[in-house]
Amino acid sequence: AGPSMWRDAYAGTMEIKLAISLTLLAASCSSAPRGAVAALQEPGDSNVAVASPRHWDQSVTLAWNRRYVGSEWEPADDHQGVGVEFSSLARDEDGGGTGVEVGFSRADSTGDSYVVGHGSTWRRWTDYTLGVRHERPLGRGRWLLSGGASYVHVDMNSLSIFGGTRWDLGSMGLYLRTGYIQPLGRHLELVVSGRYRHGENDDRIGREVDFDQAGIDVGLTWRF
Repeated sequence: AGPSMWRDAYAGTMEIKLAISLTLLAASCSSAPRGAVAALQEPGDSNVAVASPRHWDQSVTLAWNRRYVGSEWEPADDHQGVGVEFSSLARDEDGGGTGVEVGFSRADSTGDSYVVGHGSTWRRWTDYTLGVRHERPLGRGRWLLSGGASYVHVDMNSLSIFGGTRWDLGSMGLYLRTGYIQPLGRHLELVVSGRYRHGENDDRIGREVDFDQAGIDVGLTWRF
């Protein structure tokens, strides 16, 4: 039993040393400059993989927004609010990239609307978006183009001589956005964009109303 125990201990020690050696070798290879790795590659040798220049980065944007809706919502046909957005892109060497974005925005109106025949005390438009995002270098910044799915939820309190009525309306649709991103520092950026959203109508208030809207967004982005 004694010699067997020593053999097992020796084998375990060798396994630990081998694991440590492989770890150090992998770390040294990953930290080597790409030029040094490329120099080791023989011309025409397709079996040696060179690290890709693309990398993923993420960003969070806090924005002020303004939305304009159809004339049937007059006189309260524009709203102001705030929104937050998260994006993740695979970056190219030139700074452009393609990825996804997820957004949430809310806009309120202080004016009355007679879309249901009576004045409403307030209306709140909440927009949830999920889309594909593409950026390309332009001047000192980047051009932005994105689009995808949008769900709008509208809360509305309607007043009448018989009391108040609460309406909850919703609409699925699509959105398209374009804009410009101006870097302000290593991680901070200014984003200015315009968007258009088109969606299905809702007729639960007794007549059909649309939820199409156009808008602008001005925000600050933190990239990491």
